[in-house]
Amino acid sequence: MAYIERKKVLLGDWEDVTGDRERDGLICALRAVERREGERRGWDQPARLWTLHLADIDSGAVEIRPVPGRAWRHGAANPVEDLVMTAGRLRVPPADLAALRFADAPGGIAAVALMTEGWTVAPEHVTEAEAALRAAGQRTHAANPHRIEVREVVAVDINGHGYVLTRLRGRDPEPVQLIDPATMHAPPQQGPGRVPRSLFCLAHAARTTGWPTP
Repeated sequence: MAYIERKKVLLGDWEDVTGDRERDGLICALRAVERREGERRGWDQPARLWTLHLADIDSGAVEIRPVPGRAWRHGAANPVEDLVMTAGRLRVPPADLAALRFADAPGGIAAVALMTEGWTVAPEHVTEAEAALRAAGQRTHAANPHRIEVREVVAVDINGHGYVLTRLRGRDPEPVQLIDPATMHAPPQQGPGRVPRSLFCLAHAARTTGWPTP
């Protein structure tokens, strides 16, 4: 299986967020990728899955490698369902996963990231029917008059740390939200959600088996 392409994306302005240089580099990388592959390309783009490589933080750039659709898409209308199905075929990472520097990982793999677009609605405007559909894993809010278009980049690094970058259409991106690795093994109702859990499995596979095989 071959990657379609490899791109270098400049990190841009540095942010000190976590106190860990590699993780802060990844946060800068997520912002850079969303700007280049999201905002500059415009809206109404399909879901995209990448592996992110940061073997040398001092290089000032991240390498992004698109994961071919045949490696993770299975025909579902909602790409999240495809992601969950793909992750379900992989081994669940251990709870005591040992920390590994990005620079020491195969190919400098740092994380696996999913960029998607959809609709969001403020909690007070979510209907009971929409809440039920969302709980069932279906897309919602397309007919809600209070809807706002949203783009999300969700990433999980090879050590289980999660990151969520959100941008509402016509606005600047919001601060990156962090997900504690300890929640990846929490019960579903207490966990970080299906997308981070699935990306956690994919990132672990990437660090151990080289998924998807270049």
